[in-house]
Amino acid sequence: MVEIFHHPEEKYYHATIASRTFIFVSIITLFLFIVPVAIIFTISDGWPTVTTKWARFTDCNFLSQQTILIFYTCSKIRGNYGTMLWTSSPSLSYIWKNSNLVSGASTTSRHEELVLKPPKYAGSTLPKRMKVEFRLNMDSALEVLGVQLFVPISCKISPQYQNSRNVVGLISERYIGQAALSGMDISGTLATYQTSVLSAEYNRMEDYFNRLLPFNFSTIQSTSEFNLEQILYSYEKRNFVLQLKQTSRIPTHSSSSLASLFHISLEIELPKQRLAYETPFTHAVKWTYIRYVSLWIILMWPIKKLLRYTFERNILQDTHVKYGK
Repeated sequence: MVEIFHHPEEKYYHATIASRTFIFVSIITLFLFIVPVAIIFTISDGWPTVTTKWARFTDCNFLSQQTILIFYTCSKIRGNYGTMLWTSSPSLSYIWKNSNLVSGASTTSRHEELVLKPPKYAGSTLPKRMKVEFRLNMDSALEVLGVQLFVPISCKISPQYQNSRNVVGLISERYIGQAALSGMDISGTLATYQTSVLSAEYNRMEDYFNRLLPFNFSTIQSTSEFNLEQILYSYEKRNFVLQLKQTSRIPTHSSSSLASLFHISLEIELPKQRLAYETPFTHAVKWTYIRYVSLWIILMWPIKKLLRYTFERNILQDTHVKYGK
């Protein structure tokens, strides 16, 4: 008599179901390990700890007393080259009183748009476009071949009309041509530049550094202390600044008697910006949970298929067992 539990079909069944069960348990264990590791990996890679928000400029102003204009000139008589300077800063005007300073004035204007929604802020205005014009009196014996601008700008930007952030920018534009210039029209779009994310909550120290002016003329006592290269290098190391993009430079040439009056126009568009913030802890937990559930939804289908293959298809077939003679 051959016992049924020692029958080859029965042994094959136990061996098959045991091996497939082992594979099933191994794969499920692997999935249980992969899902948390995938979550941790994506979080450490910067997602979802970074949140992007659309923001609008709520206030912008040109810093006229921080503006510096440099003109590259050529003498009509001697043919030698030189530079002329213009600034409205009293400190620099006093320091450079023996230099080749240009007299002139600047005017600013801006176009604002009316806010209609949300209803809480309906009726308020937001800046949409800004313009600054410089009218400078140049020596009629000089030809202007090029110009370089350093125009600081200070703005407030906020997402959803709350929690305004201070940010400054240094608009630096340079143009050098072959023919004598009588003016320059410059236009562009103002954009934010970030090297790191902003804190989710208001940070007093962060806000202090973001609104520091590019130039600190009050501490300058002589021309030797004014190192423009060092100032620009320190400004470029900031984490949150403004830049002028999509710039257009249109020079104007004139041979009339008014050639001594040099005109510079700078027009800036102020569109919406995308800012990167640190994700608050509660939001990070929420998105981590969503990520976890999403991965399990994706893995549920192959797990169900494997479960059905392992436990539903392993049915012991009927076997005729003979015993005795």
